[in-house]
Amino acid sequence: MFKLAEKHLSNSDQIIARLIETYKPCVLVPQKNYFEVLCDSIISQLISTKAAETISIRF
Repeated sequence: MFKLAEKHLSNSDQIIARLIETYKPCVLVPQKNYFEVLCDSIISQLISTKAAETISIRF
C-alpha cells in the first residue's frame, strides 16, 4: 500500500529517499476505526503518553 508513496517521496527529495532506504520497509498498518485513531491522536497530543495509554485502554 505504501510502495507508491515511498517511490513518489524518494523521487521528490534526496534526503527523504535516503531515510526511506535506511528505515524501510514501512510497517504502518492502515486503520479501520478512524474515529478511534483520531481520538487517540488528540489525547496523546494533549497529555502525557502514559496517561494517554491508560485512557485509550479504558476507552
